[in-house]
This record gives sequence, C-alpha cells and structure tokens, in this order.
Amino acid sequence: SSGINAEYGLIVCVMAFVLWRNFDFKIGNYVEPVLVEIRDIKYIFKAAQSPSVKEQRTAALDLANMAASSADNKFALVTAGGLQVLIDLALTNDEGVRGYAVEAISELLSIRSIQHEFVEMGGVSTLMFVLHSTDSHIVRESLLAICQLCQEGEEVMGTVLAENGMDDLCRVVASGNIEAVRLVAGLFLDISFSDTLRLELLKHRKHVPYFERMVKCSDVSVQQLSLQTLEMIALSSPEAVTTHTSLIPALIKNLTVTGDLDVRTISCKLLLFFSEAGEEACSEMRKSGIVRALTRVAGVPDNIVQNISAHLLRTIITFDRTLIEDGNVVELARLIRSAAVDQEAWIICDRILMGEGDESEM
Repeated sequence: SSGINAEYGLIVCVMAFVLWRNFDFKIGNYVEPVLVEIRDIKYIFKAAQSPSVKEQRTAALDLANMAASSADNKFALVTAGGLQVLIDLALTNDEGVRGYAVEAISELLSIRSIQHEFVEMGGVSTLMFVLHSTDSHIVRESLLAICQLCQEGEEVMGTVLAENGMDDLCRVVASGNIEAVRLVAGLFLDISFSDTLRLELLKHRKHVPYFERMVKCSDVSVQQLSLQTLEMIALSSPEAVTTHTSLIPALIKNLTVTGDLDVRTISCKLLLFFSEAGEEACSEMRKSGIVRALTRVAGVPDNIVQNISAHLLRTIITFDRTLIEDGNVVELARLIRSAAVDQEAWIICDRILMGEGDESEM
C-alpha cells in the first residue's frame, strides 16, 4: 500500500512539473514579447515623426510587423493613436516608408471595427493618393485596403469616387499592371450594384477609353468583370452605355478573339443594347464587322449566343433592308438556323431567309 502511494505521489509530482514547464513556456515566451511590443509603441511613434527617412522607414516596418502579429496588437496600435501615425507615414515622399505604412494599414483594416474609424479620419483620401505611387506593390496594397473599405457600403464607395477618385482609378488601369487592374475592375463591379452610384462610372466621357482597355484586356478576369459592370449599367440605364459607340469595336472583337464563353455572351448582350439604340449605332456595328464576327460565333451550340446573334441580325436588317440581299448576311442566317439549339433563333433566321426580316412582320 505504501509503495502504491509513493508511485502515485511521484506521478503527481511529474505532472505538476510538466504543467509548470508548459505554463512557464506560454507566459514567458509568448505573452512577454507582446507586452514588450506594446510598451515600445511610443518609441516607435517618436521615430515615425523623426525627420530622418531611415528612422521613419524603420518605424513603419515595426508598425507593419506589429499590425500583422495579432488582433490584440492591432487594437493596441489603434488605441495608442497608430492610425494617424500611419496615415502621416503613407503621405511621405519615400516609397519605402509609404510601402510599409500601407501594409500596416491594410492589416489593420482586416478588422471591421477599425475600418469605420479609419474612414472617419479621412483615410480613404490617403489611400487614393497612394495610388499615384510608381511602386506596383504599394498600389496593390492600397487597392486591397480600398476594396476592404468599400464592403462597408455605398457611403465609402461614394467617398472613393468623390473629387478625382475615378481619375485615380483610371490611372491604375492605364498602368497596365494586370493584378492592379483586376482589383479596379472588381471594385467597379461592386460599385455597379449601387443604384445611386453605378451611373457615376460612365458619367464623364474621358473615362470611357479605360473601360475599352479593360474590355480588350488580355486577362480574362478583367474582361469578365468590366463587361459585367457595363451590363449592370446598361440594365439600369441603356443610354448610359449606348451613347458611347466607341465601345462597339472592342465588343465585336471579343466575339472573334476570345475563347471564353462568358466574355462572348456578355459582349453579345451589350451589342444587342447598342443595336436597339438606333440607326447610328447599327451603322457603326456594320462598319466594325458585326456580320463577320457573328459568323464566327453563330455555330457555337449555346442557345443564349445564338438567340442574341439572331436578334442582332434582325435589328440590323430593320435599319437597312438592303442587307437581306447581302450574301454574307444570308450565309449568317443559314448558319444560325442550321446550328440552332434555340427555337426562337431558328424562327428569326428562317423568316430572314424567307425575306421577312422586318421586325414588324414577325
């Protein structure tokens, strides 16, 4: 009995020692460094306000590391006034300082409660300013932060577009940095879901060429996002899109160049909006080779593409009856009819071939 008690006591002692060692590890090796970081915030802030670029860069790096380390450190940093310090650092001329500052801001904005405070402090305008950087990494980090903030709702989106916001975003599109352009295209699509803001995207004619660039972009994701944005605008207000006939050549090119079905389908839908806008748009479509382009896609066994192709052909003929005698138009109508998986497309093309192309006769 005494032997059992001794063994039991030994086991208890060993377990107590193991627990003590684990507790010592948790407290001494994890919590203490965090406390040291928090304690040193004021010294980092002092370095951030130094006229020395080297000290500012070191401070910005320390703040970026602290912001990335834990949620507790994020809150401690904000509570100590870190947002304003980071905003000031992001506005400096040194790209190194600016880069670390924007990284830290992006980390902090991953917490929703901090986003509101940042917006209230005017942080959005700081991020828009940073988009002028020549460093693609800094621009990307700034865009990521802007996209996070826009999840807050229309008010933030409106702040992004305010003043020269569209100019700043279009500047990124012009840069040709695909990763950054993809973020801008996604941001535009998010904004297009806002009933009060979507028309702002095409309000000024000077911004239309940047949508043309995205529609023609070599990156399929950029194409899809920008086309979806234009479709959202057209569904709300067709004339907001169809007044910009300069988009037509890019849309027609998508029918012949891309292999992506979504890009072809949405391009077809937008061209249908243009065809219904009147004779001027239809004339531009004919000059841009709409019949030749539709011939390339009409045989695709997709009922949506075939249906839209048939409607496009009928509408164009409505404005120019002489096209019924055009051999290329006849060939297109026959192609759609022979490959049709959509009944309406078959009927439309059959009537065109029967010489009944005028919509009023159908």
